[in-house]
Amino acid sequence: MKKYFAIAALAVLALACTKETQETVPAIDFTVDETIQIPTEGAIQEITFTTNVDWTARLDDACKEWASISPASGTAGEGKVKFTALQNDTEDARTATLTVGAGTLSKSVKLVQLQKDALYIDSESAEIDCNEQDYVLKVMANISFTAESDAEWLTATVTKAAVANEVVLHASLNKGDARTAHVTISGAGKNVEFTVKQGEFVPVFEADVEYVEFEAGGGTYTVNLDANVEYVAYVMYGSEWLTFSQEGDSFTVTATANPGYGERSDYLTFVTEDIQVPVYDDAGEPTGDTEPYYFYVTFAEAGNAYTGWRTEFYWDMYSYGGAFSVASSTDYILVANSYTQGLLAFSKADGTYATTVELPFVPTGVTNDDQGNVIVTTGGDYPLNDDWALIPEDQVPLQVYVLKAGDFDPNHATCVITYYDGFYGYGLDNVRVSGDIFGEATLVVSSAGYGTSYAVAWQFTGGQPSAADNYTDYVTFCSEDGIWASRNFINMPLGSNMSAGIYGAGYATSTLADGNYGLFYNPGTWSMTDWSYTGLDLSQSWANAVVGMDIIEWQGVKILVADSFSYFAYADWDYDGTVDDYMPNYLYLVDITDPATPAVLDCVAYYASPDNWQYGSTSDIVAQIEGDDLVVYIVNAAASHMQKMVFPKL
Repeated sequence: MKKYFAIAALAVLALACTKETQETVPAIDFTVDETIQIPTEGAIQEITFTTNVDWTARLDDACKEWASISPASGTAGEGKVKFTALQNDTEDARTATLTVGAGTLSKSVKLVQLQKDALYIDSESAEIDCNEQDYVLKVMANISFTAESDAEWLTATVTKAAVANEVVLHASLNKGDARTAHVTISGAGKNVEFTVKQGEFVPVFEADVEYVEFEAGGGTYTVNLDANVEYVAYVMYGSEWLTFSQEGDSFTVTATANPGYGERSDYLTFVTEDIQVPVYDDAGEPTGDTEPYYFYVTFAEAGNAYTGWRTEFYWDMYSYGGAFSVASSTDYILVANSYTQGLLAFSKADGTYATTVELPFVPTGVTNDDQGNVIVTTGGDYPLNDDWALIPEDQVPLQVYVLKAGDFDPNHATCVITYYDGFYGYGLDNVRVSGDIFGEATLVVSSAGYGTSYAVAWQFTGGQPSAADNYTDYVTFCSEDGIWASRNFINMPLGSNMSAGIYGAGYATSTLADGNYGLFYNPGTWSMTDWSYTGLDLSQSWANAVVGMDIIEWQGVKILVADSFSYFAYADWDYDGTVDDYMPNYLYLVDITDPATPAVLDCVAYYASPDNWQYGSTSDIVAQIEGDDLVVYIVNAAASHMQKMVFPKL
């Protein structure tokens, strides 16, 4: 029995809960003003409203001798109550409050009946802020009246000549201390006074947006300012592609189409003399001087280069801090990571991992020649003993292998160079080739570390490298401290014959470039005294330097594609005023028709993954022509991603 009773009780409880949750929330909406004026001689005034439940209406007790309502209740929907007032023969105005109740909700309207020759306002004062504005004062009168202010900064305008119900008070902008004005309303020998208190000046100067981004095709955007100060506006760097027109505090900004590949930006800047801010010295201490306050809205416009795909990777497949390099082979990009015994193959179509091309050694570098043949390096490590002396018997020679384009058979990998360095550094790395390795070509590898950096080159003729007394050039553009590691150092031959010259770059400040990173040039003499600075600093910041290069001819121009990668791809410190900054990497397109005077054609930024940044890793690129487009494949281990960047023919 108890069981059935419990079930019944639960059922009742459930029904009760259902009823409660489905109960309508009462609502009342009046369709008349909150305060209604009734003629002195009496009148019937209809009060309208809507409710969503049944309603009741009542008057306050104080007015029941001279006022009444009908009906006093009704159903949900549109409601009407007739308010009847007798003639007011008293010497004072009188008020009635009509309250409508709907469920637990109630709302009221006030009805005011003036006496004969009445002049009435329902408040005595108002407080407003410093800004220019209108304040509408409600006046109830059955006589003609005027309104007058005792202050120049506040004007009073009556909206009707007789039986007026509004006085518009216009306050000008207050740029000083708080101030007070009095408005006298007069008529038929009667006066009422209204006081306006305006607050002290509080400057307002801000835009409704901070950052606007356009597509490469350009567009327009309207920036709206909220300002009570005088100001001027201008485009910070005067870019012709970014213009604006002004109407009041609204600025219509127009960006023309971007003809280039890289993103571009400029800043719509606003400055006011009315707000002065402190000036600080380099140590962050105030100097005692002030300067005008300014802010800007950033306008960025995308370039025509775009990402074909991007894939992020983690360190279950890759070694931490390894020397990464990339080459191309038909439908795949090939990655050497100094860890896997073979080359990792990824689809050019979408960047997905396809297979590993197994080799009988661990590749430390990979690149292509101009015919698409794949050149792979291994070894090149030179250990020291406890006295920092070379251990000849432990040296691992540099070996260079060649795979023909499209041939992934490891048995076909041909060793073309075996080289013992005899110099301690971080080994030989960052191999680059110009020409046809099976015909005429120049092959260069780089070595760096502990104060000395140099390049070693072989001239291939008829598919055979030059003799063992190859060309060695101590790269004098480097600083006294040299370059940290060979993977952060690159030397790019400019032609199939070594006489065509060579470019050098890396994490190396140089007196030749006033202490900056840069692109350096040797005209093909391979003399340490013949290196010169090209005038191109492709670093962008202290964290960026060129460590990847490729040369390709596109649209009739010989182009150097340079990867200025950030060694600190994602920094966990305050870099430019914000915390956890992205430090972008950059791809440069450089016209090297005259290698002694290269000219930057364009620059495109790409970014790291903050969730998987690897300090100390490196980057590499390979450039291809696909259809009419220039395509650059990037493997950036510091930024923990691979990326296909497309430069469409424009």
